[in-house]
Amino acid sequence: MKKTISLILTIAMVVAILAACTTAPAPAPAPAPAPAPADSAESADTGSADKVFKVGMSNGYFGTQWRTQMSENLDTLSAEYVAKGWMEPIVQQHAGPDTNLQVQHIKSFITDDFDIILIDPNSLDALNPVIDEALAKGILVVAFDQPVSNQNILVVQTNYTDWQHRQCQWLADYMGGEGDYILLSGNAGEASNIQRIEASMDIINNYPGLVQLTEVNGGWDQAVAQQAMAAAIPSFPNVDGIFGQDCMMLGAINAFQAAGRTVPPMTGETMIGFLKKWKELKDAYGWETQGLTNPPGIGATALGIAIRLAQGKEFKDGIIENDKNGVPSFFYTVRHMINNDNLEEMLELWKDMPDAWLPDEWATEDELDALFK
Repeated sequence: MKKTISLILTIAMVVAILAACTTAPAPAPAPAPAPAPADSAESADTGSADKVFKVGMSNGYFGTQWRTQMSENLDTLSAEYVAKGWMEPIVQQHAGPDTNLQVQHIKSFITDDFDIILIDPNSLDALNPVIDEALAKGILVVAFDQPVSNQNILVVQTNYTDWQHRQCQWLADYMGGEGDYILLSGNAGEASNIQRIEASMDIINNYPGLVQLTEVNGGWDQAVAQQAMAAAIPSFPNVDGIFGQDCMMLGAINAFQAAGRTVPPMTGETMIGFLKKWKELKDAYGWETQGLTNPPGIGATALGIAIRLAQGKEFKDGIIENDKNGVPSFFYTVRHMINNDNLEEMLELWKDMPDAWLPDEWATEDELDALFK
């Protein structure tokens, strides 16, 4: 728990600089299936000293539906917190894959005396020096979605190792532990992609009969993944499975169908367009997969946690645990697992959502409050 102590000391330093405000919890926003929680009523002022926080969000890679929803969710929750008097409207900066530009964005938040900096990082290690700069100025820094290796901050993340283990174990079992497969990876070099690939291999390496044909990079984008798969599959007349990640698997299906090939079994996802295609294949010949939600709302969950930390709240015992890099982390538990048994139910639940929409959710206000003493 040394890292947890380090986190608490860091938060204490911030709180010493920031005059905290405390309000009674508002009614909880509704989680998915709605694309964003409903507005909540304004909380009553408890009479403590007010502090309206300046919050900046530095995002790396952008341009995918997941990142778009993540950004929109932050704007939605920020508006609620602005109405409560907790913060100014959030300022978002998107660096794309340029890590140096992301460093400059964070430096600008430091220079402009922001109170809280949220980071969806491009790199596990490269942002550590600028994070230390922010901490030295008493700024609360919270990373989310992807990990960093700086042990002095909190990371709010889905446990992608467990998430990918569950997906790949299902497919390995479904394939009977043998066959030729393609590995469909996400955005090369990003920490969560590396984490997911490592998790995939944790499972695959348990089955000597699984043979990798090639790895293709789909950039966490359906169209990019379709192009990459279309270029790869002519070289391999037999593909028994595809171990992949979310936001890309519909592209894989489309590539096989465009080539006039039978769609092999694969790890699934939950984008609405994929679910519709899944049902089409299931109805046609019993095609089967499994998908776990990967909610873009993790950014909004991080904002809710960061605001409470800046207000001086402390986590209850057992809430925070260290990740594999020794970084204090809050691991968000996803709410939906979709398989052939509940596919139609989930499609009915989200029937009004567009094909590109990813089933979304984030921690409600009541759930956030319950994390703290």
